[in-house]
Amino acid sequence: MADQIKILLPGEEVEQASARERLANPQQEYTKSLWAVRDFRREPRAAEANTDETLLDIKNISAAYGTVQVLNDVSLSIKRGRTVAVVGESGSGKSTLARVVMGLLPPTDGEIIHDGTLLPKSGAKRSRGLQRHLQMIHQMADTALNPKQWIKDIVSRPLEFFLGMKGAAKGARIKELLTLIKLDPGEFMNRLPSELSGGQKQRICIARALAAEPDFIICDEVTSALDQLVAEGTV
Repeated sequence: MADQIKILLPGEEVEQASARERLANPQQEYTKSLWAVRDFRREPRAAEANTDETLLDIKNISAAYGTVQVLNDVSLSIKRGRTVAVVGESGSGKSTLARVVMGLLPPTDGEIIHDGTLLPKSGAKRSRGLQRHLQMIHQMADTALNPKQWIKDIVSRPLEFFLGMKGAAKGARIKELLTLIKLDPGEFMNRLPSELSGGQKQRICIARALAAEPDFIICDEVTSALDQLVAEGTV
């Protein structure tokens, strides 16, 4: 669609040329890495040990918004250390199932068992330990982040609430998490969400979920707003 392609990296121009020339013959390593991601080629991963230990067992869940039935008798078993993809068109109930698991929407029927413990239907009735071990990265980062809080406060909340971190240990962990999602702590800790791009906000949501050190994370289209290289690294 473009006549010219300009590649930027942290505000600096990497290279620019006509679209045909740049696609056929990228010059810089960063541009080559972008094109490589576009090919959807991945190095094979080492085989992981199989486990039969069930971490989350969703049994015969039904849920509704008022009189509108959304989920009907949904069951799903997730083994520890495994990634499970729930696929469906928009409006098929994926996010609703996530909300039910997190206790944000009580189911009308069925039960959820986490690591052998029956979860209360309402998240407010779950212990702090249960809340910690089940985290969610929401699809809409704009509505998932408090616009009046600094980034350091958003990321530090799980550290304080779930792990009791304070002082230097908390500050060091915040910097570690921001570095993990490829955001410079010195540049981003004292920013508000409104000062971030959509992809950067989604990365903050990822860092906040990881801060609780959970054993189960729901990713609701977690890479939808990320650029290609960051999305590849996240997966």
